[in-house]
Amino acid sequence: MDSLIRIWAQCFGYLLHLLPRQTQLLLGDLLGSIIYYTCGRARKTAELNFTQAFGFLSQEAIRACFSHFGKCILEILQITNGVSQLKFLRFENQELMIEHQKSGMGSILISAHFGNWELVGSLSQFGLPIYGLYREQKQAQGLIYWLRKQTGMIPLDVQKSLKGAIKALKEGKILGIVGDQFREKEFLFFKSNTHFPLGAARLACQMNCPLFFVTCEREGMDLVIRVHEVLYPDVSMPTEDKVDDIVNRYISLLEGRISKAPEQYLWMRDYWGNFRNQLTKSSNKLVD
Repeated sequence: MDSLIRIWAQCFGYLLHLLPRQTQLLLGDLLGSIIYYTCGRARKTAELNFTQAFGFLSQEAIRACFSHFGKCILEILQITNGVSQLKFLRFENQELMIEHQKSGMGSILISAHFGNWELVGSLSQFGLPIYGLYREQKQAQGLIYWLRKQTGMIPLDVQKSLKGAIKALKEGKILGIVGDQFREKEFLFFKSNTHFPLGAARLACQMNCPLFFVTCEREGMDLVIRVHEVLYPDVSMPTEDKVDDIVNRYISLLEGRISKAPEQYLWMRDYWGNFRNQLTKSSNKLVD
């Protein structure tokens, strides 16, 4: 069954590739509209998250978020034609990672659910050995795994390959991690508490290696994969403080990118839902 899905995805991606860029974007907007109107739960989650972050609700921004998401799906399918064929893809500041790679030391590429994050692994075309950490997903796992490999990135299941990730860093490879995924410790995100993972920061401190903050942002009709900043562990701090410091700096950078293009963040994920539920339960107890 997986092979049939892959064949379908490859054929559809090829047909999309033949279309003018403007038509691709219009189809992506149409797909986003369908998701917006048919997935009420995702729309409501996006509305709650956006309001939590900015203190007000913008239906225009929510609609734009779904439009962006639809475009991302169609762009990801086109990766089956090869990165070199994606004429809408541009790169900036990749030389920062290329120069560090020459040192023979490992590093971490940290991104987020912002822009078209699935295409960040396309940096591999510059000879960068990127191993992308992911967690197994129940739905369409085979297709997602295969599509990620098409960028040139080598997927590693973090639950099965943590030792492999450490080994890769020791060998001078690059670990690609989505740093706003899965919850571990509370941090302030847009002035509200929510959980962020610590894995990337812990690995950076343990291996004393840098983190490159990278995004793939929509700019006009193009997507720009940009290396923004390099985060180094502060060696003057105790280990736990170093870890928290890196996460806080990462969050600050992420907030900055989101504030400039809020429609490109994946607001459909439930970032603050658990805290809203806790507040509701506490309020009900007080009333009782």
